[in-house]
Amino acid sequence: MLARTNEWFRRIHWPPSSSAALGFGLELWDVDPRGYEGYKQLRAHVAALGRRMTSRELAVELSADLLSDVLVAVGGVEQARADFHAAVSRAQVWADEHVPRQPDIPHHIQNEHVTEAWYHFANVLTWMRAVEERLDRSPRRLPRGVPPLRRQGLAPAIAPKRLRKRVEQLLTDLRAGPAGEARLLANRTWHASLIRHSFSGADLDPDGKVLFPVPDRTTAPTYHWQVFTWAEHRDAGSIVEDLWRAVETLFDGVLVEYERATPKRLRRPSALT
Repeated sequence: MLARTNEWFRRIHWPPSSSAALGFGLELWDVDPRGYEGYKQLRAHVAALGRRMTSRELAVELSADLLSDVLVAVGGVEQARADFHAAVSRAQVWADEHVPRQPDIPHHIQNEHVTEAWYHFANVLTWMRAVEERLDRSPRRLPRGVPPLRRQGLAPAIAPKRLRKRVEQLLTDLRAGPAGEARLLANRTWHASLIRHSFSGADLDPDGKVLFPVPDRTTAPTYHWQVFTWAEHRDAGSIVEDLWRAVETLFDGVLVEYERATPKRLRRPSALT
């Protein structure tokens, strides 16, 4: 079911233009391990094992999985999207079998498939936030007097200015689109409640299509469900597809930039001509 995630995995680990995986090569990353959140823990762990690692070796370990970590979150979006659509399809089959077609009479349904769909919609939102935060996030808070860390995630750890600026632009474009609202909705999902209660049911349109109503577009945190408005008649399925298109654009773009930034020493001869 993870067709695109598997495609991107192969593209990262067996790129046709490089003799190594995309992102391999210390010249692509911040070589000061002190900028990474896991630096002190990793250093202490290595020392406890009786081993010694140089600063550059620690930096290699701390940056090695940053690109793959973003891919894992992208895969979470793809899986949650597939789960959502599968649950919607099951809800549609149930509605077709049990609800008579009366176009002039609004219908509302509730069953286990509808409940599943609402949970999977929440998963899409939360995995979408994970994609964004694995690209760039604020560092953890440190005790007073301790120098603050730089920002964390893939983008802040990139060393080449050209590559970092291009990835940052892709992230800016992502945040300017539906992912910006998804973060607000995901925050509410994590800290307060689902955007729609898991047992709130679904609607049928005049043609009998199952719809999952969501509130109007929001640009600020919403702390109570009564503040939501419903004039735009949005459907969760449309939001899921908008988010997935944004993810595809983002990650395709990120991999293109990493392919272009492959160190010359790792490029295959055909890619140098």
